[in-house]
Amino acid sequence: MDAIVLCFLVENYDHYAKATRQYQLMYHEMRNGQQNEVELVNPQSGARFIAKHRTPVLLEQLLLGSCVNIQGRNFTVLSYLDEKTKQELGRRHEGVVVVLPPEAMRMMGKLIDVAVRSNNFRMGRMKTMRLTKASAQAYGRLIGLDSMDMMALERPGVTAVVEFKCEDANRKWGQMYGKLRSVVRPAFACPKERVNDATEFFFGPSQRPDVSQSSADVMGNPGPMSLCLLKPHTIEQGNAGAILDMIASASTGGRPSFDIVACDKVDLSKPDAAEFYECYRFLPNFSDHVTHLASGPSLALCVRGDNVTARLREFVGPFDVVVAKHLSSNSIRAKYGYNRVRNAVHVTDMPEDGLLECNFFFNTLRQ
Repeated sequence: MDAIVLCFLVENYDHYAKATRQYQLMYHEMRNGQQNEVELVNPQSGARFIAKHRTPVLLEQLLLGSCVNIQGRNFTVLSYLDEKTKQELGRRHEGVVVVLPPEAMRMMGKLIDVAVRSNNFRMGRMKTMRLTKASAQAYGRLIGLDSMDMMALERPGVTAVVEFKCEDANRKWGQMYGKLRSVVRPAFACPKERVNDATEFFFGPSQRPDVSQSSADVMGNPGPMSLCLLKPHTIEQGNAGAILDMIASASTGGRPSFDIVACDKVDLSKPDAAEFYECYRFLPNFSDHVTHLASGPSLALCVRGDNVTARLREFVGPFDVVVAKHLSSNSIRAKYGYNRVRNAVHVTDMPEDGLLECNFFFNTLRQ
């Protein structure tokens, strides 16, 4: 047999019809060295929605809850459609849900970097929130935290939750975190038998209000803020953790330069990307910027601090990567950018735009 066919239920939001539609996605994993293929079918009529074609989408990207871009459309993976797919993907995509309490937030980038680049984990869903004491206690009881760890989770501030996926994830996580414990502490990984419960708690349809709300508090605290958006190519190439760590560990006079108050992994459709970039329509190759931003997941950061827009813009380096490599060789764009489209990050250009851009990612897209 030249291919293994794996079947998924996916959904797509049609911005023009303003309706969500579900499809059967058949992924043909080729065994003869050829590029994998994908096709989508309407489950009600059996009509082919997207014909079978070769695809750059990797099987590792088809995580439950993840979003993949196929021919310019974003599809969210809802479930496996047969036992063969469930067994095959359950083995390859075993997951671990990791919670970083407020005191460990600045180590988030370092943790992601080691997990993804050094241990071959793939980052699934991710978001930050401000847990109430009641929610912290509820989650602590769910995964069996002891009293000391429960106190850490109850402390006020920003809490992050990240899904990591790979084959034999829980065993690999235990080995990796054992070596990192002295650097990144505390980080609470749920037991293997509680992964589904933890996923439901943080990402399910019945989330508590404080779990579902962003930690950005854009409208409640409209002080100086700036958006930093890690573009899809940085996520796909495993550089998100390193970039996060560069921002979180930057310091001035022994004090942190930037305060990351929110971090969400987001999937933009082309209409979403075009709406966000509308005020940048003057850019050369505008459509290329939109296409890239909708090509895969991005990581949105809400960054606060005095004069944060100008300082962050200087920190990431010039927009043109060629210029960045000459003038600011240690900047984010110089290290992780390739050209004017794939230049690693978007950052807010003007101070007055910070609230608008952060509100778009941390309020509008969450609705």
